[in-house]
Amino acid sequence: LGSRGFRRRVERPVPGIPVVETATLELRQRLEHGAGGGRDEQVPGDEFVARLVERAKQIKVGDTMDYDSDLGPLVPAQQRETVENYVRIGKEEGAKLVLGGGRPQGEQYERGYWFEPTIFTEVENSMTIAQEEIFGPVLAIIPYNSEADAIAIANDSQYGLAGGVWG
Repeated sequence: LGSRGFRRRVERPVPGIPVVETATLELRQRLEHGAGGGRDEQVPGDEFVARLVERAKQIKVGDTMDYDSDLGPLVPAQQRETVENYVRIGKEEGAKLVLGGGRPQGEQYERGYWFEPTIFTEVENSMTIAQEEIFGPVLAIIPYNSEADAIAIANDSQYGLAGGVWG
């Protein structure tokens, strides 16, 4: 983000996955009209989170040789254990698990190191799941109140991890 500010961006469509448009224009409009500037309205809001969770529920976990699959297994077994540990830490530190967080159930998942798409809300930037790269299908949603707040959060990482801003 830095000094470039916010830009509207549309990614190229992928077959079977809807076009994703970042909502930075909406954030700018909210900021210009005073919304999201105080503690009374954080972004992303509940509606965005609900839509994101519904979309993540549609992710098909399966064999990567199957073109209908969206998410394959982790490699190696130790990485799945690492991801499971991060999920445990996230819950212990107070983040709210709203989707996934474990191994998918079913005969097709008995072999391999599968892990469900996972989403946490109520994440604070100081939490481990926000500060360390998990290398697994885990999303930590950190609320913010203003453009300056979002930039400060994005820049507050010793690792320079990638992040996205949605409003």
